[in-house]
Amino acid sequence: PDLKVEKQEEITIDGNPGLYARAIAGDFYAITEDYLVGNRAYILMMVKSGAYATEEEEAAFLGSFKLLK
Repeated sequence: PDLKVEKQEEITIDGNPGLYARAIAGDFYAITEDYLVGNRAYILMMVKSGAYATEEEEAAFLGSFKLLK
């Protein structure tokens, strides 16, 4: 199926660059946050069939990610 990116924006975590995106491929809806921290890449992804995750689900999952010092 074709991929349609509906939203994409630059974000940061603790001063490190990242990218937030919402996309649809067929019946799959994905929300991602990707971060570059030094020489590491952190990729958080929620995929759901039929619709995007709710705002509450998104906030709970993506908000749970913290960088350890």
